[in-house]
Amino acid sequence: MDVFEKKVLKTIEDYHMIKPGEKVLVAVSGGPDSVSLLKSLLKLKDYLKIEVSVFHLNHKLRGLDSEMDAIFVNKLAENNRVPVHIYSFDVKAFAKNKKLSLEEAGRAVRYNLMERIAQEEGYDKIAVAHHIDDRVETFFIRLIRGASLDGLASIPPVRGKVIRPLFNVKKSEILSYLKRTGQDYRIDVTNFILDNLRAQIRNSLIPVVTEMNPKIRENLIENLESVRDDAIFLNALAKAEYRKRVQKKDGLVYIPVSLRKRIPKALLIRIIKLAIADCGGDLKLISRTHLENLYRGLEKETGFEYHLPVKLMAVTEYGNMLIGYTPRLLREEIEPQHFEVPSEVVLKPTPFILTAEFVEGEIEIEKDRNVCYLDAEKAGVRFIVRSWRKGDRIVPLGMSGSRKLHDIFIDHKIPKRMRKQIPVIVTEKGKIAWAGGLKVSDEFKITPYTRKAIRLKLIEKRRLNETN
Repeated sequence: MDVFEKKVLKTIEDYHMIKPGEKVLVAVSGGPDSVSLLKSLLKLKDYLKIEVSVFHLNHKLRGLDSEMDAIFVNKLAENNRVPVHIYSFDVKAFAKNKKLSLEEAGRAVRYNLMERIAQEEGYDKIAVAHHIDDRVETFFIRLIRGASLDGLASIPPVRGKVIRPLFNVKKSEILSYLKRTGQDYRIDVTNFILDNLRAQIRNSLIPVVTEMNPKIRENLIENLESVRDDAIFLNALAKAEYRKRVQKKDGLVYIPVSLRKRIPKALLIRIIKLAIADCGGDLKLISRTHLENLYRGLEKETGFEYHLPVKLMAVTEYGNMLIGYTPRLLREEIEPQHFEVPSEVVLKPTPFILTAEFVEGEIEIEKDRNVCYLDAEKAGVRFIVRSWRKGDRIVPLGMSGSRKLHDIFIDHKIPKRMRKQIPVIVTEKGKIAWAGGLKVSDEFKITPYTRKAIRLKLIEKRRLNETN
């Protein structure tokens, strides 16, 4: 077994990349990195007891040269008697449409196709050819653009189905291996789709720092391993704290604001990131500024509001920070509607229906906060249902003076974001008869002398469907 193959095998074993009996899809561009990856895995496949297949994407960036790459990879697979999947895709048009660099677009298309093939064809792992030099370049890119500890750890050896068996080999070792074994390859096509920053780092920065310290790659990789170990440890702690202290209800994540005083910032920032991801947020769009603002927002028990990318937002209310999809947090006002008794009113856009009917004779009061009774003679039969407005007042049952609905909301700990969806029933003369589910007006209460009553009820549409 060649020394290069031994190194690849050790990497596979150290990171538990492949299990016996698994099917591995190998991404092969035709360049030296991917060709050395395929060659070494083919040499090791009997020992590892695995099946190997090839994937190639023609990026359609170099005309005839791109076609020749595909022909080369197809021939390579045929010669080694392994299945091959070759696809063509206009990466340049995709990059323009999605406003991505060629490198980002090529990566997105490749991984999407490989994941789809793996799903459809039953591949357990997807092997890609990132090596030490790629890891070093990626570290500098993230350092320059700004990254968290997780980002600075650079490329991981395993992520889901994706494995990187060349994780601990250098480019020079790849080229020596191919020369030693007489294996030919194509000009490395990835050089044609590098973004500007990576090209500058590869061609300008790394030669300069290597001149300063010839062992820069080795030293940096050692440091990256330490960074990665620390990041893995912190993330494990954060996940444990998240499971223990954070709740998810109705698509919203609840983080207790008390955690700010009880948990170190490094862990709490990670908990916030887990919450964003749990709500379907794309962490690639979340900057350090977003995370710092959310962290500072945990200082407020209530009243904090902050919008995040892709229709997510965070609010604090009564001791929790809620993170979730904006429409779930910012409820719309009830569409004002006039109605007469008897009626059935759909309270758009809430999930409730308001029913209004007359009740005569002996009245049996229901103990249900979503039901109220009004004296028809005092209240009349014409009403408006709408959302709360600033300055709204009601005379609560059993009291002689009025109170602001705003204060009643606070007493009942109704979050600010929910107040507009509480139906307010107003008489024809402009007086509030009922704040739905909260308070009935003393002015329109039923008494032993009531001859005709009005029964108002809020019914959730879902429950209405269940009973029909």
